[in-house]
Amino acid sequence: MSPRSMSKDEKRAEILDAAIRVFARTGFHATKIEDVAREARVAKGTIYLYFDRREDILDAAFVRFADGVLTQMRAIAKAREPALSRLRSIVEAMLAGAQSGPDLARLVFDFWAARRIGGSGERPGTPVDFAGIYVEYRQLIGSLLEQAKDEGAVRADVPEDTPAVIVGLVEGLLLQCLVDPGALTPSRMAEPALAVILDGLAPGAPH
Repeated sequence: MSPRSMSKDEKRAEILDAAIRVFARTGFHATKIEDVAREARVAKGTIYLYFDRREDILDAAFVRFADGVLTQMRAIAKAREPALSRLRSIVEAMLAGAQSGPDLARLVFDFWAARRIGGSGERPGTPVDFAGIYVEYRQLIGSLLEQAKDEGAVRADVPEDTPAVIVGLVEGLLLQCLVDPGALTPSRMAEPALAVILDGLAPGAPH
């Protein structure tokens, strides 16, 4: 039986998988297009059929990671559970995602380092809606906090920027886990993070 031919989307995904593995092993800046082609077992020219530049591959890796996190967050936000339980699950999912896909998670921080952030928050020519991704993170968390207020599960005067603080806390923990994996793991960080978040949001917590 002859091998099944791949669609363009499947081939692009295969090349992206190979690039993620190489970037995770050697780092984005040390990786050349030839290295990606060798890992994907294709000619160098084939890479350019799908990605114009090495940076475009990194952008695509970030989009895959962010889409995966957002898909989980949307599903959790729609669950029929108390809002605070859903918030807890979202924080756990964000941390667990890094542990289940460490290569992809590690690339997120290469993405941050490689970007040339300008006044608009975007690198010229990038297809990534960087700000929009974080807007949705904050909106999902903010909606759960509003629901939790209505349920009496959190204090009524939760500061408006609390969703940004929660996202920042989780991503800061992920960074520490990635640079010092021998001492810290995302799964261990979930409970301390939730204790800080939930204790501070509890009704009657000091302002």
